[in-house]
Amino acid sequence: MTTVTIAIAISLLLWVCVRIGWITQRGHVTRDEVLGLAIRRYRTVNLYGRRFRICSLTEDEKAAYEASILAGDGLDVDGLLSARRRLLCMCLVDGDGSPLFNIDENDKLGTMDGRAMSRLVDAIRDWAGFDNYDMAELASVADSMAALNKLTQDAAPESQGNGRTRNQSERDAMRNMFGGRLGSG
Repeated sequence: MTTVTIAIAISLLLWVCVRIGWITQRGHVTRDEVLGLAIRRYRTVNLYGRRFRICSLTEDEKAAYEASILAGDGLDVDGLLSARRRLLCMCLVDGDGSPLFNIDENDKLGTMDGRAMSRLVDAIRDWAGFDNYDMAELASVADSMAALNKLTQDAAPESQGNGRTRNQSERDAMRNMFGGRLGSG
């Protein structure tokens, strides 16, 4: 391709994006455009000769899912064991967009082939906006929470003269270090 052909193709693509509303002519997104992103997206995944329809998650649903994996002192083992099945229940839908399974039915998916589950969950994580960074950050926060809990349990309270114990100050320091993501406690 020549440089002129590439420039024409890019110009045409930009014109189409502006025309269908993906890009505003001002170049900056408006409030209504941001709120217009509050739509449910769907995708069909072909695995093992079958067509699976998956849907995206809202930010509230995604945050609640991430929080369900964490417990007060780190990763919640029960939450972790069923995390993939719960994600599948949340995102696997029929042709009308209705969930195929309720969250309460996630135990029924425990007999599903592990490889098929992994491939579906990978497709869902990609479609729902989870990436390796999100999962690593979630594990890091869980590790930090577990370390903080161990620190507060093991440390003997020693007064610092201001009415606060040493472990309260250490806990506050760790919260500040992790940007307040550790919650209260």
